[in-house]
Amino acid sequence: MLFLRKILLALCVSWAVPFLAAGTGWAQKQDYGHVVQAGEIKVAEGDYSHFPRLARGQGGRLGVLYYRGYNHGSGDNQGIAKAQKPHGAGPAQLSINGTYARGGSAELPVAGQLTISVEKDETARRFTIVGEDRDGRRIEETVAGAGAKRAYTRQRYKRVSSIAVDGPTAGRISVGPRVVPSNMEFRYSDDGGGSWSGAIVLADGIGSDDTFYYVGALAGLPNGTFMAVYVRVNPDNGRTDSLRRISTDNGVTWSKAEPIQFTGANPRTTFRLWGQIQATPSGKLVAMAYAGEDNWALVSSDLGRTWMANLIVRTPPETDYNEMAVAIVSDMDWIAIARGATRGQGGSSMRQFVTRDGGKTWADLGGTNADWSGGYVSPAMQTMRCGSQATVVWVYMARASRSSPPPTPNSLIVRYAPAAAALESAKAWSGQNIIGNVGSFTHRSGYPSIAMNEACSSGVIVAGRETSETTAGIVAMKWSIPADLLSKMRGP
Repeated sequence: MLFLRKILLALCVSWAVPFLAAGTGWAQKQDYGHVVQAGEIKVAEGDYSHFPRLARGQGGRLGVLYYRGYNHGSGDNQGIAKAQKPHGAGPAQLSINGTYARGGSAELPVAGQLTISVEKDETARRFTIVGEDRDGRRIEETVAGAGAKRAYTRQRYKRVSSIAVDGPTAGRISVGPRVVPSNMEFRYSDDGGGSWSGAIVLADGIGSDDTFYYVGALAGLPNGTFMAVYVRVNPDNGRTDSLRRISTDNGVTWSKAEPIQFTGANPRTTFRLWGQIQATPSGKLVAMAYAGEDNWALVSSDLGRTWMANLIVRTPPETDYNEMAVAIVSDMDWIAIARGATRGQGGSSMRQFVTRDGGKTWADLGGTNADWSGGYVSPAMQTMRCGSQATVVWVYMARASRSSPPPTPNSLIVRYAPAAAALESAKAWSGQNIIGNVGSFTHRSGYPSIAMNEACSSGVIVAGRETSETTAGIVAMKWSIPADLLSKMRGP
């Protein structure tokens, strides 16, 4: 009890200072000294649990949807042999040195087909892979190289002991599993994130069908309905489709998975919905999606069966927008922030957009007043309605970056802005407030998600904590908002 009081006292001091002097819009010079010491609660761990999406259901219940697998995907195409160009003119062996390599061979999490990725045209080359199947029997296969694409084995390997190429390659070669199966799982908490239920498996790629599931999005409604959306990848042909499942009993039981339909002036049949799905006052659901060059707003009026897609921004050549979050101020007025990758777009790697017509058209407000950094990733947002005015909460990860580090690398950052001010300017945000200890999040940690309680007096953040390319867990952090700041948010 004494420990809890100390935490709450530290929270009140560290949250109050930056805002009481902030002025009407709370905008101020960057301030990096306000660290909120928040205790961590384990939500999920084991294998690779990451990318949590938090939502609030009925009676204060929190639900979290997350990915669980063996790796988050970025290194799988080099999981057996990292990109390399064999030396010499004759036959050569590729070094088995990828994520799953141990002692000169590679042991895969599950047996499956392999991918040979090439930089240049390798159609003249032949690759011979020797290893074992899931029953330990020796298998061998020779695969023709591809033309600046990928080639696949027919056989399913559990272990790879050698990869030989019959001649000099034109470019670098990498080898990895075609698909590493993964799950989409859900847990809930009835005590504000202090403890969590066991895992409810919504998509079982690991245990049943050797399928890769990823990129989840979650909605929670006051009537006890949760909706989970995720992408399924066909392990045989790489095709994707978007699926949804519904719970009408506050996350306890779930409907069968069913495909989602997309409409609007776009050629896509599958969108990768990302993060938290927000609800407008009239009951429409709003989700963000990004795919390659473009960011989209998707709106559903039928609980996620169909989605109307509207383009927010098309990436210009000099930058690259990625994950995006949205805050709903009214039926027509929304605020979105996207993660960017280069400084060329307004001096900030976090860029802000607004719509005044319910997502049909978007205005670019430019870079936010967060310092530019190559390490800011994956924003999450929520609108708090504490009284006469609405306040937007914005949280993101400050990841370490060699070329352009943020001021406080490897930390979670929270900022606030009055919604009316944020609709007009990308510079209305408060100084940064650090959740937890600076440097406590490393590697590809983060991708936070946020939920404020109905009284606006406290909040919960869930985030992934990665410890290696193949291990990660999810933690929850709770904090309280001091009375002076809460009074300011409620307005006169």
